[in-house]
Amino acid sequence: MPFFRLSIVTKVERNMALSQIRDCVSAQGGWITDHSLFSNRAATLNVEMPLAALPGFMAALNEAGFTAKTDAALPAGETGDCRGSLSITFIHGDPDLKQAVPPFG
Repeated sequence: MPFFRLSIVTKVERNMALSQIRDCVSAQGGWITDHSLFSNRAATLNVEMPLAALPGFMAALNEAGFTAKTDAALPAGETGDCRGSLSITFIHGDPDLKQAVPPFG
């Protein structure tokens, strides 16, 4: 299955940015298969979508105000699905989020 990797750096508020990116994925018939949040500084989203929808996804991200960068050519094709990883870095002056970790044992 073809794979792509994108990176986004944004000053958009974290929850709003994640919501907008989720909407861009969904609008192209894709879905988020996994995610990792790193405090309020960064997030990684794993996505899967139809391969033919990838150009529309990139256009939707740009239209939403996100400049997605890649270090390799995006896969192309008309049939099948593709998987991808989006690394998002949030630029802001807020302190790290504190998460309560329950005791183990």
